[in-house]
Amino acid sequence: MFNSWCGILSMVNSLKSKGIDLLSLCSQKLGNGFSIRFWDDVWCGNLPLKVLFPRVHLLDIDKGCKVANRISTNDWNSFLRRPVRGGIEASQLSSLQDLIRDVVLSDRCDSWTWIPDISKGFSVASVRYLIDARFLDVSSTATRWIRDIPIKANIFLKKEERSFNILFCFLINE
Repeated sequence: MFNSWCGILSMVNSLKSKGIDLLSLCSQKLGNGFSIRFWDDVWCGNLPLKVLFPRVHLLDIDKGCKVANRISTNDWNSFLRRPVRGGIEASQLSSLQDLIRDVVLSDRCDSWTWIPDISKGFSVASVRYLIDARFLDVSSTATRWIRDIPIKANIFLKKEERSFNILFCFLINE
């Protein structure tokens, strides 16, 4: 089981280094708020709340708290190391309270949403399509197989044609 996850994470990191960040294509959907971290996860807007409200984040006693722990309170002073002094701290706390005031938790568990295809959800086919669109060459000429030559030779010829085109483009640019 451990090796399977290592392989998956290795592939995710490999794709990220090549420009496809699969984790950024997933977003958390708020349900009951028991598994989403209030400050660290992106659940309200496009950035974590610790980035939007850094002064309030620094004052919070429990930086690893869950959304359910913070949404249901009106008394923020009980969660802060010290009372808010005013200025930027008061401004950020007020903005934070305004932002989360209308958030309603449900009875459902928190979940993940696959951004590229929200209507159908995650599928291996949608990931394959993303990878193919990024890495496969789309040629305007159709692939023509010569039926008298074995398939392996046809594939070799196609690869050689592709290499020749790359070499030709390189020589022209020199």
